[in-house]
Amino acid sequence: MIFLFTALYAEAYPFINYFKLKRDLQNNYFQVFSNDEALLTVTGVGKINSAIAVAYTLGRYGIYRDSFALNFGIAGSKFPQMKGHLYLINKVIDSETKKVFVPDVLVDHSFEESDLETFNHPVKDAYRMEANLCDMEGSGFYQAASKFFDAHQIYLLKLVSDSLDFEGISRDFVIQLVEEKLKEIGEFIKMIKESFKTEEVFSEEEKKIIKTLSDKLKLTASQRQILYKACLHYKVRENKGVDFLKGFFGMEVTNKKEREKAFEEVLSHLR
Repeated sequence: MIFLFTALYAEAYPFINYFKLKRDLQNNYFQVFSNDEALLTVTGVGKINSAIAVAYTLGRYGIYRDSFALNFGIAGSKFPQMKGHLYLINKVIDSETKKVFVPDVLVDHSFEESDLETFNHPVKDAYRMEANLCDMEGSGFYQAASKFFDAHQIYLLKLVSDSLDFEGISRDFVIQLVEEKLKEIGEFIKMIKESFKTEEVFSEEEKKIIKTLSDKLKLTASQRQILYKACLHYKVRENKGVDFLKGFFGMEVTNKKEREKAFEEVLSHLR
């Protein structure tokens, strides 16, 4: 299940048509549209509204093993040449708190990547921005989503609508801008959905290899999780198996220092 979050109905409208979503008339708090594969919530503008809507949606409708969250919306840029382009966000900065959030992008994609800074109000002066892009929802979305999902299940995709001048920004303009990029976005969403079928990513033999290596290296619980995610990242990114990890079965670990060294060597081959 994909959970889509947009601040504006104009941003949501093309997705409602594209996915053939139906309004949940039982929900009196937010505009929610869904089908069997996707659920879209219009959060309203601002990071607080976004955080509340994300927490409410995921708590009310529930999440599945292969679910993921995507925040989509228009954004401003301090560089005019970025206008009209789609960007996958690799870092989110909260302008107010200075906290930084880093999504873990596992899928191989064709988009350019950018950082994003979330403000409490519209930004008109480029000198106030640390990041290349700015919005009013990103950090709130990410913080709320991270209570339900791991970093690799959280995505932010921004479509640059202006270079901080807000010139020509209207409902119809936003709808048209999104519709022009809808095919690309739809293909990206399909790619993510395929990559999150984690039950099918590893064969039974590969699962045994990962467990055996974890046991032989005497990994801690957190290290086992890191190894599993590194293997998942490697297989999705490279489209290759992890059978080569059997080559590390002969490593001897007798103390914490040796374990750390061996663990780091294994991870270096998965990066």
